[in-house]
Amino acid sequence: MHPVLFKVPLLELEVYSYGVLLGVSLLAGWFLTHHWARKDGLPRETVADTFVVTALGGLVGARLLYVAIDYEEFRNPLHLIRLNHGGLMAWGGLLCGALAAWIFLRRKKVCALPWFDAAAPSMLLGMALLGLGSFLHGSDFGRQSDTLSWAVQFPAGTPAFEWHDHLYGLASQGLEWSRPVQPVQLYAVVVGLVLFGLVILARRYRTFAGQMFLLGTIAYSAATYTLEIFRGDPKRGWLWMWSVSQVISVAVLLAALAGYGLLWRRYRRDPSRAFDLGPGIQAAIDADRKSREE
Repeated sequence: MHPVLFKVPLLELEVYSYGVLLGVSLLAGWFLTHHWARKDGLPRETVADTFVVTALGGLVGARLLYVAIDYEEFRNPLHLIRLNHGGLMAWGGLLCGALAAWIFLRRKKVCALPWFDAAAPSMLLGMALLGLGSFLHGSDFGRQSDTLSWAVQFPAGTPAFEWHDHLYGLASQGLEWSRPVQPVQLYAVVVGLVLFGLVILARRYRTFAGQMFLLGTIAYSAATYTLEIFRGDPKRGWLWMWSVSQVISVAVLLAALAGYGLLWRRYRRDPSRAFDLGPGIQAAIDADRKSREE
């Protein structure tokens, strides 16, 4: 495990593996989303602005949901802005990022569905990259499994070890590794990469704007709900027998299925509107052309 990827010489600044992979996911998302959004007719400046709005909204939402679930950890208000204190929750980031993008594009009178389609593969690739980041950090770990042949153990200093030390007193026994657990973070890596590839493949056959986003959301929701079953970390928030992420996954899954049905019926009624970019798209194109000429 490598929670700290490296230290900056002289400054003694620790660079965390999760933070690096979060940055990699944002960078990959920037290029991938730009590629598909521009293919769908969204102008460059609109794409760039929307990505920034989405990323900022996503980071704020991911932090706020984490804080809401584990609010006792943030009695000191300064800890709210220290990302090395506590963490982020994916659903908060995805929901707030999508909401921020929708509001931004609606104000420009540009249809948000092509943007969501362009961003869908990045959402699933982010699932894989952040799963790897969690594995390196030792967080979001799996349930204890003493019989599983591919179970993993995390060293002292990681969240997995600290939780098992709390339960079993590992340090007092002179132990330096956690109990064997399900490598649920690596499951997320594999699932994220598979779904990423499938969404890109399915994109070739889409029939209306929003289809890839909704299919990706349905797959992501189902995958997240299932992966939560294998998790063993305590800081997830619970509503009766389900984690907060599972409750959100079910709600988003049902909403995505309903949205898919509505868009499919609209497409069947009027195929000419399948890829409508909205009444404000021409103004956005003109503004983009002007900015490039300047």
